[in-house]
Amino acid sequence: MITDKQQIQTAIDCVLGQEMYLPLTREAFEEICPTPTMAINVVARDANEAAFLLKIELSQINGQQLSGIVVFLKSTSMTMRDLEYINTVFPHCGCVHFKRGISFTKPESGEVEIWFFATTCKKTKFPRYK
Repeated sequence: MITDKQQIQTAIDCVLGQEMYLPLTREAFEEICPTPTMAINVVARDANEAAFLLKIELSQINGQQLSGIVVFLKSTSMTMRDLEYINTVFPHCGCVHFKRGISFTKPESGEVEIWFFATTCKKTKFPRYK
C-alpha cells in the first residue's frame, strides 16, 4: 500500500497517461477522489490472482471507511466474469463515489494489473448530550 502523497500523485499521472478503452480523467479523480490517501498496485498472472492479491492489500485498511474510490484495470484478456469477480473485492464506500477505468493493453509485467486509489473518511465525533 502506498500512502506517500507524492508517490500517489506520480501513480495517478502514470495511469492517466495510458491508453484506455474506458477512460479516466483528471477531472474524475478531482470529483471522486480529490485527495487520495492510499494507492495499491497489484500485477498478476490472471484475474483470480489479481483479486486475491488486492484482497490481501485491502486488508491493511483495517475497517477504515472510504469516501471515494478510483480503480484502473489493465489486461488484454479481461472478461465480464473477471471484472465481476474483481468487483467483489472492492470495499464498500461510505459515499457512493466510485469510478473505474479499463485498458485492454498488456501490462509491463504479468497479465492483469490493478491500480486502486482511495480517500479515507475522517471520523467525526458527535458530542454527547446529557
